[in-house]
Amino acid sequence: MFAPKRCLKKAEKHKDDCQIITTIFHNNKERYGYRRIKVVLNREGYILSEKVIRRIMRENRLLVKVRSARRYCSYKGEISPEVPNVIQRNFRADKPNQKWLTDVTEFSIPDGKVYLSPIIDCYDGCR
Repeated sequence: MFAPKRCLKKAEKHKDDCQIITTIFHNNKERYGYRRIKVVLNREGYILSEKVIRRIMRENRLLVKVRSARRYCSYKGEISPEVPNVIQRNFRADKPNQKWLTDVTEFSIPDGKVYLSPIIDCYDGCR
């Protein structure tokens, strides 16, 4: 199948632009999409429309690799029996070390997941 003449003209017309866009894309670790590439080109003084940049990226298969965010799912297996409510929302304590509370918070950082579990003593010293 032969390409139409207008497609060949476009390919010849934007040959230099194609090389510039591919170098920008690879220099930025293949993380820049057409919007960021357009900003870089505008800073360097090149005026190209977003459609042209997108077409050049599509023709050269310049795709940004995106990590898909995994949805949160707290289910880990069988459900354990309900824990009895010992405190009954009475968070006051007469002496230190009588009632302790805790909660677990999960943080995602570049190295993996980190868990924070602070322990809170319900005794506040005011009586």
